[in-house]
Amino acid sequence: MSPRCVCMRYADANPDHPFCVTKKGEDLYRAWRIEQFKRNAEVFDVRTYNDYTGYGTGELCAFDEVISTEEKDIWMIWAHIEGMARFLSQDNDRWYHIDDSETNSKRVMLIGTAILTAIDRLIDSGLFVNDSEIRNIGFVLGLLLEFATEFEGTCPANEDGWRIVVIRKLGQHGVKIRATKRSELVAESVSSDAIEEKEDGDGDGDREEKDIELPNRLPDFVEAYKPLPYSPEYTNIDPVIRSWAVWDWKQELQEYTKHHGIGGKIGGDHYDLTVNRSDDESASDDWIEESSDEEEKPVGMPD
Repeated sequence: MSPRCVCMRYADANPDHPFCVTKKGEDLYRAWRIEQFKRNAEVFDVRTYNDYTGYGTGELCAFDEVISTEEKDIWMIWAHIEGMARFLSQDNDRWYHIDDSETNSKRVMLIGTAILTAIDRLIDSGLFVNDSEIRNIGFVLGLLLEFATEFEGTCPANEDGWRIVVIRKLGQHGVKIRATKRSELVAESVSSDAIEEKEDGDGDGDREEKDIELPNRLPDFVEAYKPLPYSPEYTNIDPVIRSWAVWDWKQELQEYTKHHGIGGKIGGDHYDLTVNRSDDESASDDWIEESSDEEEKPVGMPD
């Protein structure tokens, strides 16, 4: 049975099935997938630059509704994490080839903070346990660990370091990964890396102690979301290495939006090919060029 195959039967009718999601989580995933298709140039037979669909997918990852300080319903929060896990485990190659790996890495960092914040809410509610009423914690977190591992090579400043914290919390509360065999291997690999770093004296554990000793210093995530200046000296500038001793969803969302949003916000429909735009908008956004079966003529050749 595949963890990505949803039969839409109630989980109680399939007690032996290892994978399940809430209806709300699946609805969110399907809604995001529809929005992704609306930003897929190939679906609409539109010729544009190679990164268009990747940027459109990134536009959808405005998970500002995932965690809300006003949201008291833990089931609603978890449904967003479910939908996010299902969505992020599909078509990751859409992101790989965009020419903005830095924003990709910061997006991975923000997603990690959303996950850790949701786990904190589960712990506070007494639901982050192996026999939790929320049956798919191990499944969902397994998919998210797989997702982050796909971006391991594009996170030079420890933007994906939240994986170690997730593994640590799973162990502390006796929650087991129950997704694919690959996610289990990913969890083992991340755990091994964490042990090696701690033994070397430069791992996440040491950074935690440093943060505790200096509680009044500016959290490093404030600086970590800032993009590096684009200059010939780019390679000589060291990025701020993110530690994962603390996280703050509200503040990190603000930092991400400020540095990586468009016009002071994230999300929107800039890459939605189904949106009717004015002539002025179309002229300013020259990314749409309708395909044609006719042979292209050299510039200046009359019809």
